[in-house]
Amino acid sequence: MRTNGVSFTAAVCWLSFWLGAVLSGAAWLYARFQQVPFIEGLANGLMNVTSPDSTVALLLALGLMLLVIGVIFVPLFYLTVAVQGLIRVLTLKPIRI
Repeated sequence: MRTNGVSFTAAVCWLSFWLGAVLSGAAWLYARFQQVPFIEGLANGLMNVTSPDSTVALLLALGLMLLVIGVIFVPLFYLTVAVQGLIRVLTLKPIRI
């Protein structure tokens, strides 16, 4: 019998992605409500980006880290599921009629 549930690994990958998106949005909202700049130094390159508020920087760093983990591991998880299914199909015994 097939199960239609989501595996624990897939759930962790998706939760990481969405939690990262929520934290990044929360950092932007917090900066907006506190009337401080969200990020500075983007014109000088990505490595020079700073945030004047430590709370914004912390929320943004955690959010982007979780977002990147989700972006990397969600496709990898589904790729391994597809490869396992392909191997399972290719190793089936042929049906004799």
